[in-house]
Order: sequence, then structure tokens, then C-alpha cells
Amino acid sequence: MKKHKLIGVWNYHNILNNSNIWFSPNAGREVGIKYSGGTESLKSFFNVYQELTREKVEIKILDKIDNLNEVDLFIFCNLDLKNKYVKKAFETIAPKYLLLLETEIHIPDMWDSDVYSKFDKIFTWHDNLIDNKKFFKINSPGFEPPIAPFRIHKDIKKKDKLCILMGSNKNSNHKLSIYHKRIEAVRWFEKNYPDKLDFYGYDWNIYIFRGLVGIRILNRFKILQKLFAPKFLNYKGEHNGSKTPLYEKYKFSLCFENTIDAPGNITEKIFDCFFAGCVPIYLGGNNNIEKYIPSDCFVDFKNFKNYEDLYGFMINTSDTELLKYINNIENFLNSSKYFIFTNEHYKQVLLREIRKEINY
Repeated sequence: MKKHKLIGVWNYHNILNNSNIWFSPNAGREVGIKYSGGTESLKSFFNVYQELTREKVEIKILDKIDNLNEVDLFIFCNLDLKNKYVKKAFETIAPKYLLLLETEIHIPDMWDSDVYSKFDKIFTWHDNLIDNKKFFKINSPGFEPPIAPFRIHKDIKKKDKLCILMGSNKNSNHKLSIYHKRIEAVRWFEKNYPDKLDFYGYDWNIYIFRGLVGIRILNRFKILQKLFAPKFLNYKGEHNGSKTPLYEKYKFSLCFENTIDAPGNITEKIFDCFFAGCVPIYLGGNNNIEKYIPSDCFVDFKNFKNYEDLYGFMINTSDTELLKYINNIENFLNSSKYFIFTNEHYKQVLLREIRKEINY
């Protein structure tokens, strides 16, 4: 009989550790995390949890384990080395895995060789680290592989709107951040062609105080956030749930990643467009996208001199040309190249290494 195995886990986002929310099939929705294309943003890890549970491997959040020395393997999703439970875990001799998924602009302290040295294996999207010995390739969020051939709605006549932009009102002073490109695009269209771009997202109807703690504390006062909120002519509000029905109304989407110089960092944003047959105008910031997704599935934002040039391209794209992009997208989603972006790929890679580590 196999010896009972125990895996201790901890998520940087502490809200997911509370009440075992991280182990829920709908974890993201339960805590208000936005999910894309109808796909639960934390489903990848739940699938791993579910499979290990079937194999009688016990998985517990660290604060639910009485004696951390009894743990056979620790798995950390992103990292906060100052957390008391994380510190206690590192006092043990059990092997430790890191899911290195957030970018440098979100948790800069993780991206350091001294941090890497603390772990036996690391799972990440970052192409420059992958060696398939210590560093292994996964993407997050992932998507369910199609059971049947994926079919995109191709009635171009229903796409009666030109362009959409979806993204939350975020800001970062980090040198790799490109959050500012969203507001740049919004303001240009607002000034020149306000009826040609609709944009959606969270926190655009409030002012977010940033900077020193004494300034950020003003965010507690909703009346001040409303009072100083910027005004936008083409803001259409928040959007919850699947983005597919909304994106299907548009020919194009301004699809901007959060960061530059992040090789292999391809998030859900471009897939939100793909599932709806909405052609992405994509800005990935040297993220190796053409290594994974054929270039005939999207329009590269960097190919345009300015927004006027981009706008001219969009309004002059014929329905026939648009349909070519959509067919290319459909072919990609039904190809083997799509598999690396699925929850199944994530599960297979992580389970393979876990089983080897704990001899299960």
C-alpha cells in the first residue's frame, strides 16, 4: 500500500487561502476575479487538485497543517517570503515548488536568482528560464481544450461595431509596464473618432489615488473617488461574465498586454478576442507571441506609425479580409499549437513532476 502523502500549498493572494477557496471549481468567481471567455481563471490548479485528491493525495493550505514537518511537498503560487507560514515552510527539508505566474510589474521581488535558488522546481511562462530540468513551461490562465472542433460565429454583418478595448484602470511606475497604452488609445479615439471605439473595464468611473500611503488612504472615501473621477466619452461601463457575446459585435479589439519584455507571457486577452472571432490589434511587448500563435491570426500594433494609420487600416479592411483572419484563428484553436494554453497542458506538466517528486 502506498504511503499517505501530504502536499502543503499557499497562494500569494491570501483571499484564495481562506476557507479553501483555491480548491473550488469556481474559485475565481467566488472572490470576484474576472474570468474570460466563460473560462474560470483558476480552473487549471483546481484540475490538479482534483486529480491528486482522486489519487488519495491530501492537499492542505499551510495554515490548516499542524506540523509542517509532515509535509511531503510544498507548492507556492507566486510568493511572499515575508508571510509567516511561508517562512515556517522554508524551515523544513521537504522539496518546494513555485508557480511563478505573476509578472515582474506585479510582484518584482519574485524575479530574482536568489529566490529561484530556494526551490527545487519552478513552473512559469517565462521562455528565457525554461530548461525542463528546474524550470518548466506553463501558462495561466488556461482554457479547456475543445471536445469537438471549435467553431467561431462568422456572420460579419452582425459585427456592426468597429473596435473594442477591455481593461481595468491600472497604473504602474515600473519600467516594464504598458498600462499607459490603454489610456493613450482611449483618449486618441475620444478626440478623433469617439463613436469608433467602445471601452469597458473596472474602476474607470472612479479616481484612484496613488503614491504615498498618506495619499492612497484617500481611496477609502468613495465620495472623493467619484468627485475626482475622469470623464470619458466612450466608456461603456464594467462587464461581467463571458466576454464572447460582447466581442462578437466588434470587428477589432485593441488588445494590449500589461508588460513589455516578458518572453512567453501571453495572457487571456488575445483569447478573449479569438473565441468571439474579433480580430486582435495586438501589443505584446516582445513576448515571443509568433512562437506560439501564427501571425496571420492577429494584427501587430507595432506595424503602424500612429493611431491614424491604424484607424485607416481598420476602416479599410474588407469583410473578405476580416473573414480570413477569423478562419486563421479557428484553424489555430483546432490545432496542436493551442494545447500549451489549455488547462490540460498545465495539469499534465505539474502532475508529472509532482508524481516523480513524491514517488506516487
